[in-house]
Amino acid sequence: MPPDTSEGSAPARQHSIAQALNKQGANISAVHNGRGRPAQDRFRIYRNNVIVSLRDALSATFSTTRKLMGEDFFGAAAVAFAQDNRPSSPMIFRYGEDFPAFLSWLPGLKGYPFVPEVAALEYARLQATHAADAPPLAADALSCVPPEGLASVTFTAHPASKLLLLPQGGLGAWQ
Repeated sequence: MPPDTSEGSAPARQHSIAQALNKQGANISAVHNGRGRPAQDRFRIYRNNVIVSLRDALSATFSTTRKLMGEDFFGAAAVAFAQDNRPSSPMIFRYGEDFPAFLSWLPGLKGYPFVPEVAALEYARLQATHAADAPPLAADALSCVPPEGLASVTFTAHPASKLLLLPQGGLGAWQ
């Protein structure tokens, strides 16, 4: 049975609250505290806490990038990113995958194309840290393959490995 999404149902209210959290200019005049009293100020505080939490998550993930950019510039960039990019996973360490590409478009980093590359490297490192474990290839694993069969051997990358293609041309090459 599908969930009740009629106006006033819990799923409908949750959806409208999520929509309002995602839109800075959303109309929240109907928000109340459960007793009929307006709660717009409380809602704005909650929305701000969401953004600050996402900024802090980006700050923890991209600590070297933050040092390269400076606290204020990084903080402003992280807030701008968080306002338009919400986590797609409940695991917060996955948040920020598109942050390096976002940084590549910032006018203030035009002369510093290495900053988004450092950010991409930091994100890949974090994902490798949280990747599933797998046994490495045993040192003698290929010794039992006859020489004529070596050409047909295929290897599977370890879950923690990732190939980073860093742009050579600077800004705009992240697409």
